[in-house]
Amino acid sequence: VIGTVGSVNDSTALVAVYPGAVWSITVSPSAATNVNADTNNITVYGTAKDAQGNMVSDGTSVTWSIVTDAADSSLSIVNDTTISGLIQTLLTTSHVAGDTYYVTGTSGSISGTTGLITIIVGDEKSIVLSPNAAQNIVVNSVVGVNATVYDSWSNALGAGIGVTFGLTPGNGSLSPLSTTTNAGGIAQTTYTAPATAEEIGTISVSTDLKGTVDRKSVV
Repeated sequence: VIGTVGSVNDSTALVAVYPGAVWSITVSPSAATNVNADTNNITVYGTAKDAQGNMVSDGTSVTWSIVTDAADSSLSIVNDTTISGLIQTLLTTSHVAGDTYYVTGTSGSISGTTGLITIIVGDEKSIVLSPNAAQNIVVNSVVGVNATVYDSWSNALGAGIGVTFGLTPGNGSLSPLSTTTNAGGIAQTTYTAPATAEEIGTISVSTDLKGTVDRKSVV
């Protein structure tokens, strides 16, 4: 501040303008976001501003919290403080496909929340045939065979995965030999037993993704 009287002036006062109190907290991801079950974490960012849109002062306290019904989740930072108006934490989720989360940052009565965070299935890890043990089957009878594709966390992978069935040494028949999984991650075929008793066959199954194989004997 400079004061002037005639030709005389003096500057003795320095005026500093500081940000106001927290008026808004914006948290991202703000849109609905999927997290792979294999990854099971996501970084959440926040921005705290005053009523004029200025970043709030450094050291402003913000508390992070989770809204979820999932049994297993955590935040790397709960009690956060701003640096240049910015905050962040790491959400560690479960590995269960379908689990959902919201993360909220709160300062006083002001809060901001992410969009819906949803866990989706991971990469293919295994394929399991059912029936899952040797079966005694009457000659010429028909038995349904299912193959379910899973990730590393026992989540079924869902629809559209190509699956191929095989039968060794060829006693009986399978139909179809190739199909795709349904929404539950299950591919289905039918085994028809041969007309001759005491024949042994082994059903195998593999996928288009990684060639994962499971085999079961039928008698």
